[in-house]
Amino acid sequence: MEAKDLAEGKADRVKDKKPFFVKYGLNHCVALIESKKANLVVIAHDVDPIELVVFVPALCRKMGVPYVIVKSKARLGTVVHKKTATILTLQDVRSEDQKELATVVSAAKVNFNDKAEDLRRLWGGGLRGNKSTERLKRRAKAAGQIITVSNAQKL
Repeated sequence: MEAKDLAEGKADRVKDKKPFFVKYGLNHCVALIESKKANLVVIAHDVDPIELVVFVPALCRKMGVPYVIVKSKARLGTVVHKKTATILTLQDVRSEDQKELATVVSAAKVNFNDKAEDLRRLWGGGLRGNKSTERLKRRAKAAGQIITVSNAQKL
């Protein structure tokens, strides 16, 4: 229809609205994250080798881009009409879908971006080994303090 109007001279030029696409591919998505053009990043959990995407959550946190980790790369593949996809990026959405994107982004920030620091504090469990626990007991005994096993584990 627009081409017909253009040929007849009714329209000056074809409307050049930017189409909305889901961007995929590791290199492309990383470039979008680094330039802060990504609104939401979706990462598959079963990427092999995992080293391909293991840095992406840290990069997203650093750049302030929300990210989520989903169940299967086959699910991501169906979104982009491929067999599998390891990572997807939403860059722009229609104006009527902005509100839904905002709710997904806020949920992603709460469940992934903001929890990362809390989870990092739990790594290792904060418990001491037997050798250091016994060493602390001996030091405490020499100093005249009474220390229990539970206190030694928390030190």
